[in-house]
Amino acid sequence: MLHALDADRSTFSLVRAIAKLRQKCWMTDIIWVPRDGNRAADILAKLTDASALDMLRLLTPPRRLIPLLQNDAPDASFT
Repeated sequence: MLHALDADRSTFSLVRAIAKLRQKCWMTDIIWVPRDGNRAADILAKLTDASALDMLRLLTPPRRLIPLLQNDAPDASFT
């Protein structure tokens, strides 16, 4: 979807936002990261409604995500 010529007109707000950023004067590469390489993103993706097209803003991390965040930043507190 991100490589499509009409990505800036996608029905997905995130795809449109990324396409708009990629139109700026900088070079970007989109690479695939295996699920095990970014477990936090995988958990967030599984928590969303697949039919939702809007972006969701989280003010606090979901409970399932806290242990992963604590492992990434052992000095930070997410309570």
